[in-house]
Amino acid sequence: MTMSQKLWMVEWTYSPVDYFEEPVQISNKDYDLTIRDGKVEAKISHDPRPELSDQLDTELRFRFQGIQLISQKPYKLSGPTVSCRHAEGKRTIFLAGTCVAKGSVLQADVIITDKNGNIVADTRTERIERKQSLGALAAKYGGRDTVARKILQSYNTAVDDPDNCLVHLYEIRDALAKHFGRDKTAQNQLKVTKARWQELGRLANDAPLKQGRHRGKMLSGLRDATRAELDAAMNIAAEMVEKYLKHIDKEQT
Repeated sequence: MTMSQKLWMVEWTYSPVDYFEEPVQISNKDYDLTIRDGKVEAKISHDPRPELSDQLDTELRFRFQGIQLISQKPYKLSGPTVSCRHAEGKRTIFLAGTCVAKGSVLQADVIITDKNGNIVADTRTERIERKQSLGALAAKYGGRDTVARKILQSYNTAVDDPDNCLVHLYEIRDALAKHFGRDKTAQNQLKVTKARWQELGRLANDAPLKQGRHRGKMLSGLRDATRAELDAAMNIAAEMVEKYLKHIDKEQT
């Protein structure tokens, strides 16, 4: 930078620091953005338009929600800090904030090799690739597609509110059915099997679970959902969200 130049920065912090597992770099005509080791930095080499930091913040939050479909882990994301760094070393900070989302699923990685030691399956690599892809799709469509925004938020709320998670997960199935007009059309368009579609409905509506939708109508016999039941519901709902994002992306392209 020369003495007359300025570097605008929009920065966030997040935890856990390995939430993305691998660094993410995004470059376009407006900014260069890097996500790694618990920090997000967007470098802007020109005076930013007023709405750019809001746009970046919105896209980043949807990116986290997209990755949450796979990780199902808790995360904490700060609000954006906008600053201007001058050539002479002066730094002016404009704003900051905080956002929190919760969850609690742990994952184990598996590497499978053939008899010659060649890797034929690597769950960590596959998961990171899916994270990158889903994070990008969520950032792309969460702010512009009302159904995408709704179902991403419902999934995020399900992770954040485990006592009512089946209520929030069913909102995803319900929103998709309404969008496509009927259950069967949604299943066909998204290629979600009837069995998985109905299983989410059974867990949310019919099983005598404290986390379900109709617990008030059941006079006795309510129990907590098992870990396997909650995992099944979370995975089915995540599949629905992922397939919807890919569906609208295919339509757009």
